[in-house]
Amino acid sequence: MQYGDIVRVVTSGGCGWGNPAEREPLVVLQDGKDGFVSVHSACEDYGVVIEPDTWKIDWRQMQERRAAMPSSPPLFDRGSFYEQMEGARHRV
Repeated sequence: MQYGDIVRVVTSGGCGWGNPAEREPLVVLQDGKDGFVSVHSACEDYGVVIEPDTWKIDWRQMQERRAAMPSSPPLFDRGSFYEQMEGARHRV
């Protein structure tokens, strides 16, 4: 790189804020329609079960899925390696 060069970084998302299971289901549905999240991600990350052929929410399955999600996930997930290193640091 040289002075004046421009670097553009494109990420998959903004990561959000708060518990994803509390995000308004209709907003998650619209995010799916707009291409911001996949049907798979809506289900896995937000607990919103969307029928891909009809773009309708399966409200019963969504309630079951959200009930099984952690009530307050960690604010930042740095991965298992970070947690192992932190544990080792405190044992020294």
